[in-house]
Amino acid sequence: MTGNAIPSTPPNGLREALRLAPYLRRHAWAAPVLLVFGFAAAIMETLGVGLSALFLFAVLGQTEQLAEGGGFLAAVYARFAGVFDGSAVAIAMVFLAIIAAKAALIYAYQVATAVAMNRIAQDMRDKVHEIYVTVGYRHIQEREPGELINTLSTETWRVGDAAYSVGRIGVNLCAVAVFGAGLLVLSWQIALTAAVCALASFGLLRLLTLPLRRYGAELLAENEILTERMLVSLQGMRTLRAFAQEAYVLRVFSTVSSRVRRLAIRAEQIKALSSPVGELGSLGAIVLIALVAGMSGIDTPTTLAAVMLLFRVQPHMRELEGHRLTLSGMGASLRAVRKAIERQDKIWPTDGTADFAGLCSAIRFEDVSFIHDPRRPPSLDRVSFSISKGTVTALSGPSGSGKSTIINLLLRLYEPDSGRILVDGIDLLAIDRQRWLSRLATCSSGNL
Repeated sequence: MTGNAIPSTPPNGLREALRLAPYLRRHAWAAPVLLVFGFAAAIMETLGVGLSALFLFAVLGQTEQLAEGGGFLAAVYARFAGVFDGSAVAIAMVFLAIIAAKAALIYAYQVATAVAMNRIAQDMRDKVHEIYVTVGYRHIQEREPGELINTLSTETWRVGDAAYSVGRIGVNLCAVAVFGAGLLVLSWQIALTAAVCALASFGLLRLLTLPLRRYGAELLAENEILTERMLVSLQGMRTLRAFAQEAYVLRVFSTVSSRVRRLAIRAEQIKALSSPVGELGSLGAIVLIALVAGMSGIDTPTTLAAVMLLFRVQPHMRELEGHRLTLSGMGASLRAVRKAIERQDKIWPTDGTADFAGLCSAIRFEDVSFIHDPRRPPSLDRVSFSISKGTVTALSGPSGSGKSTIINLLLRLYEPDSGRILVDGIDLLAIDRQRWLSRLATCSSGNL
């Protein structure tokens, strides 16, 4: 069984997502487009926070207090007053225009994200399916059906989710940078305090990463087992009912399903911790900023605008860590998809180029050997015989003696480990595979 092994060191989700990037070149447009949308939305939001503070003071009739306090906001208000005669209505209109522009950017971002995620998922699904259909049959036989189906039907969707998380991390970093620049413009003391608080919050949330990666690897393994049990139930329905095995099958399926549920709940419990940790970090940051502002003699309008900016940056900080945790849980899934679509480690059928119009003389096996499992004796061990044209050749022997292996070699499902198969003196592997198979026929029992 190859699909259910849990690695001793769970794979890093972000690293695995980046290793999948070369397979997503056709979707390279998504990253810059989404970053531009996110960056522009963050700028609009930062301007909106500053203008909301100005609007509040204008509506309350405290513009004189604002001017007396000095600082960056007072300078901005002075410019607005010079253009709009200090009109609160004018400031409100600009504020609403920025909100509308931000809403339009968010809508465009969400639409572009949905398009990118679904195209990436389809691309991965198609790539995995193409590998399954075209790779050497021996490679497929060496994999568990549950692993193959789970990777194709479930894990390929996670690539789109991972791309979304990576994109959101980029957007959130842009937003944090913009808001950080806004805080720095308002007050370097406040900006420094906010940076220290953010680093402390990151440190706490990072402690959640490793257990989440481990649960992600375990959940992938259990999902593959669950898929195998589904196949047993559906494909073996006639047999299990004929031998009255319904109770046993239900018990085994329920046990595996319960393990999947428990692992999924544990993973979600860890991810859920990011929210309260972020909230506590936000509260601590606000208290510290208020203390720093008081000790540094920073004016009230500046402090108010800084706190409002901090409130707006905190969701981005929490989302940033949330997506990092999500990627940590996806590491095993992303690696499974990457392993499925990598071509260099797989066995590929030999196509051949020689034409084949029909058998003229004979098919000859010369010292052909084939091993299904290195831990067991070979299915064929230096076998030599001929199948002459116009004759009937019967293959007889007990189960496991190599009859089906010989048929599969003739059907080009396998290739000999040693020796060769000659068709009218030409190596079978040198003959065009499509031309050769078009001249063969098999019956449902598997005999040639």
